[in-house]
Amino acid sequence: MNQLPCSKEAEMAVIGSVLVNPSCFREIDLSADDFYFGDTKATWIAFQELSIEHHDIDYLTVMQKLVGKVDASFLTNTTYITPSSMNWDSYVSIVKDKARRRDYIKLSGDLATSAFDESKDLQDSIPGFVTRMVTNASPDKESKPVSEILSTLYDDIQVRIADPKDIYGLATGIPGLDKIAGGLQKGEVFLLSGEPGLGKSLLAMQIGFSMAKFDHPGVIYEMEMSSHQTLRRTLSVESSVQVSSMKSGRLEDHEQTKINAAIGRLEHLPVYFSDSTQWTTASMRADLVKRKTLNGIEFFIVDYLRLLKDRYGKDDHERLAYIGSSLHDIAKDLNLACLTIHSMNKQGIGGGSGMATLSGSGQISYDVDTIAVMMKDNKNPNLITLLFDKLREGDGDARMITLVKKPGFPAFGELEKSTSQFR
Repeated sequence: MNQLPCSKEAEMAVIGSVLVNPSCFREIDLSADDFYFGDTKATWIAFQELSIEHHDIDYLTVMQKLVGKVDASFLTNTTYITPSSMNWDSYVSIVKDKARRRDYIKLSGDLATSAFDESKDLQDSIPGFVTRMVTNASPDKESKPVSEILSTLYDDIQVRIADPKDIYGLATGIPGLDKIAGGLQKGEVFLLSGEPGLGKSLLAMQIGFSMAKFDHPGVIYEMEMSSHQTLRRTLSVESSVQVSSMKSGRLEDHEQTKINAAIGRLEHLPVYFSDSTQWTTASMRADLVKRKTLNGIEFFIVDYLRLLKDRYGKDDHERLAYIGSSLHDIAKDLNLACLTIHSMNKQGIGGGSGMATLSGSGQISYDVDTIAVMMKDNKNPNLITLLFDKLREGDGDARMITLVKKPGFPAFGELEKSTSQFR
């Protein structure tokens, strides 16, 4: 017989998170019945008893509660295998999901038993089963009093007052962009669009590696180009050695030295990379949950939105709308900043502007939080205008910056209006 849905690793990680960071126990909405294994269930009951008795939760107090029930090495192992106590909410989600699945299996078994028992009226049993079904299907995130939300908002404002900063999101390395949008925001989707050939992928990769240099870990899903194509351009900028020189192999000794030094800097950045063309939003969500749990990622980049392999709806419009909505949910549920690239329709390529120029369903423009469009300068091919068509929480007047291509290298700088130089 197959084992019921469960995850010993997730249950131990929840226990380990509480032992390392006891303050998170009050925020965890789990009951002892949500745990499948005897040692984790007994430990959770011990946590609950200590909390009711107003005693501290630590290794010694918990061990006293578990004498004769759980081996002492178990508690040590929980803290050892827990990747990060700060990610306790991810472990809790896994435990709750497994518990809900076990409840559904038991519910279906009870319903089958009732259906086979012809001595009883099935209609009498249905209301009870419906109630259990609705209870099990209730979302993890329940409604809250507005006072509770305002309280957490007030706490957030006080934290920001104690450490004020202009870039309140993830710094992108583009000063004008950071000033307008405050950086990339966790829980939000930043959509970058524009005509083909303007350098959308280039700008996205530049932003991704800049965020990593500011110690923000992230994942890059590059589905348009190979990993070597993408990283060769990044390496060129980092080393100041032209791409053509690397591809031809005609490198001077000092250039090889620069490349070696640049690789040494880049390989230590907290960036995780995939050039697979087979990603769907579902498989991406699973990968991001794993990376957030193990590596504490804060952002992810998707190049391109259209290249995701989700199969949904009767046409491409519905498929793209579904993908856009799914990316929004991933960013919000996992509290990650998302930067995704999306193509333009014929109106946009023909010189149109605004959110209506996005390829596919107009629903995409509603699901994303920020839309920035790259536009070429007909007089100077080295200049690119980045126009913000949508900024959900922007309250400034500036909605446009001018980027300039770095001569000879695949990178953008920002044009200084006073000097006409890039920075």
